Amino acid sequence: MLPEATRRPSTLEDGLRRHRSGDLAGAAAIYQAMLDADPVHAEAQHLLGLIADASGSSAEALALIERAVALGPTPWRLANMAMVLSRLGRSV
Repeated sequence: MLPEATRRPSTLEDGLRRHRSGDLAGAAAIYQAMLDADPVHAEAQHLLGLIADASGSSAEALALIERAVALGPTPWRLANMAMVLSRLGRSV
């Protein structure tokens, strides 16, 4: 392990790599660190929302994805918000 001073900060790409490989806890930690540094990082909120939904926390997922959509709606964010709304039995 590298000393703290020489480690580079994790990037969105690092989080996506972990997310795609199934390391949801590792990806979530990276996305959360990104939000701690930049609370309006829309894509980190969106992706953290997807992890919350995959973990069975659809209400938390919806809150995160809604914030991401409010910051910048994209087709993927809107589609994922609709998916979570449907899972919660709510209409779009």
